[in-house]
Amino acid sequence: MKSTMRNSILGSSTIEKHILLLKLTEMMENRPSFGDTRNSDPDSAPLQWISKVRGVVQRIGISEIAKFDAIVRTTIIYWKPAIQSLQTHIYDIIESLKVDLEIDGRAEIGSAYKAGDVYSFFKDLKTIIKSARKEIFLIDPYLNSDAFTDYLAEVDSNISTRVLVKSKPTELATYLEKHIAQFGSKIEMRSSKAIHDRIIFIDGDSCWLMGGSMKDAGKNNPTYLIPLSSEITYDKISIYENIWQAANHYDLH
Repeated sequence: MKSTMRNSILGSSTIEKHILLLKLTEMMENRPSFGDTRNSDPDSAPLQWISKVRGVVQRIGISEIAKFDAIVRTTIIYWKPAIQSLQTHIYDIIESLKVDLEIDGRAEIGSAYKAGDVYSFFKDLKTIIKSARKEIFLIDPYLNSDAFTDYLAEVDSNISTRVLVKSKPTELATYLEKHIAQFGSKIEMRSSKAIHDRIIFIDGDSCWLMGGSMKDAGKNNPTYLIPLSSEITYDKISIYENIWQAANHYDLH
């Protein structure tokens, strides 16, 4: 099967393919009842679903979004057969993503890294962070300034970044203050003894678990990056939002 990812807008990294595959698979598993006729209300479940799927498909490639839009246009007159064609097109994209991941040797959702595989972990984690469009919420008990330099220094100043650590490291706080002063970054840091996991939330709708702290980055021990399903993500966000609200504040401005 010919891969659809060679002209991807996001590129062709393994992590990007995992993100796209996970999102499309979830959307197909949770698609609404389409019925026999088109409901023109933009707030209807089918049209909302189509809009959300389009947001993912447009990140895959020009040919895929062009075909997607062409099918959507036909739903105005031929609703039922067009919806069937649309779902077939999405399944074709899913299968192409799976083939690409098999070619990469990463067929399973999530990525494991052997001890010393620092570069691959670094590259994949940066890809996740750079995919943010609105917000990054990073939970890492033992984050240090090296991790901030490696992963967060290039975050766009328009993106809100929250960092939750176990205890306030003076060096990190100083570094963040300098970064905010120079780039006008939207960064806030808090600390809480209640955290143990290493988690990254992106834009409030995707979540990745890390097998170790960002400061270690797979240097001495095997580690992993695992994406969670949307249902689990929302549960996790709720838990960590509560911890964030009760955490110790540090004014970095």
